[in-house]
Amino acid sequence: MNQQWEEAKRLLDELKSELDADALSRFPLPAIEVIQAVNLHASPHADAILAAFRAADDDGKRAEAVDALKAILEEQGLDPSISAPVASRLQGLNWSDDFQKGEPLSLIPATDLQGWKVIAGDWRRTPDDELHGVSDSGGVILECQSNFGSHWQLSGEVVHGESPYKPWDAGVFVNVDGLPLFSMMFNPATSWVTAGPYQQRRAGRQPYTPAGETTKFVLRVAGDTVNVWLNDVQVIEDQEVKGLSTVTNGRVAIGAKYSWADSNLTYRNLEIELVEPEE
Repeated sequence: MNQQWEEAKRLLDELKSELDADALSRFPLPAIEVIQAVNLHASPHADAILAAFRAADDDGKRAEAVDALKAILEEQGLDPSISAPVASRLQGLNWSDDFQKGEPLSLIPATDLQGWKVIAGDWRRTPDDELHGVSDSGGVILECQSNFGSHWQLSGEVVHGESPYKPWDAGVFVNVDGLPLFSMMFNPATSWVTAGPYQQRRAGRQPYTPAGETTKFVLRVAGDTVNVWLNDVQVIEDQEVKGLSTVTNGRVAIGAKYSWADSNLTYRNLEIELVEPEE
């Protein structure tokens, strides 16, 4: 297997700037992740990085993972395609620890997209401290590399930008293995909001009154109970979402899952805070 990763790395190095985007699109991952995965597995640091990533998924080994990731980043000559996912995972672990302190926590990274993972689309952090995404054929989804458990409140603003199609939705996901399991989605063009299992999102639509291209939102999750405010108006109250509290490896994600390219979404003022469980 190691030889196969090394051969893939050799081929990528030969291609350099002439990468075939169509060929890379055949992988079930964004092109940048294909390149990162090949470089990571072919790296002499592969065993240490993969061990640190596994430790990061174990709450009991979180401190060990943080130390290991920091040590990897101190290595000289680390390829950016390797250092980027390592730094992102480290930021995610730091956010997980800061979240437990109970104060509002900004999810806008200080550098690039550290703390986030691109699932679909083309994402960047803007000079105005926003997360801006442009969809591809898989949508436009950015996944946070932190574990916030089952009691949290996420707030922020979503700006619908240019798009070849309207209406279209946007919102927040709870992803498992990179796929949306639960979601809170809203559509300002057709004035609906929904929260619950992602596959049942159409059946649970409720009306709300939009306020232009910018939507302020608050999503509060307390176990299986969900509350949603859009533009300071509560639009979903104490909705029970069976199974939400039992997701142990879920990741908060933002964006939307479209089947077309070139739709623009911007998220700003993203903050998350711990919701204390009721006695």
